[in-house]
Amino acid sequence: MKGEFVVVESPYGNRNSISSQNLWNEEYEKKNIASSFKGTLSHSVKFLLEYLNKKGANPKTFLDLGCGNGRNAIPLANMNYDVCGMDISNVALSQAKKLSEQICANQPSFYYGSMGEPLQFNDSMFDVVMDITSFDILIKDKEIECHKKEIMRVSKKGGHFLYYDMADDDPYSLELLAKSPDRDKGVIYTPTGIPFKIYSAHSIEKIFKDFNVMAQEKFKFQDMMDGKIWDRSLLCMIFRK
Repeated sequence: MKGEFVVVESPYGNRNSISSQNLWNEEYEKKNIASSFKGTLSHSVKFLLEYLNKKGANPKTFLDLGCGNGRNAIPLANMNYDVCGMDISNVALSQAKKLSEQICANQPSFYYGSMGEPLQFNDSMFDVVMDITSFDILIKDKEIECHKKEIMRVSKKGGHFLYYDMADDDPYSLELLAKSPDRDKGVIYTPTGIPFKIYSAHSIEKIFKDFNVMAQEKFKFQDMMDGKIWDRSLLCMIFRK
């Protein structure tokens, strides 16, 4: 599995996935939002690794859902973890593969896939599943239901799930929400037209109620978004199966 790179159209024929793929391809070409151009390890991953170390956990396999261009998958692979990254953007996956070949002795594996559809991984395959600034693209109830069931399915017994996304007090998101035609639904749109939904901590706990909340933190910092520096507020939650 190591170093594998699979890029295929969705086998489920979901036209929404194809549309999302085009939008995300455009984003990774233009690099408007921080997740498409930052190369540093996420606050959330550092928080997770510190937590696991304190608990004496020794995970070996990681799944990075919405991995983008490998911002987190590549550093984790360089720490000798067995990492699979999945994303809907072929452009992002190509960038991730190219960079990993340049700097990784321990190659991560990258796969094409939509987070709102069944995953192509086996049951109980991963010690850690990460959803880093990716869950917010899931707006439809059926996509959310599928996503949470699939995370549960591919996680090992006692495995961990890392959630990290914009908090409901995130200034950047609230600015976009004020301009959104779908603000009554909590849906915002980036300049490239990518829709996101803002979720509260309570909503996330309710959605992932089959997991146990082990740790929670809210990170506040500044980031470049759409060519402007913004104050950010992101919610991080560590769950256990």
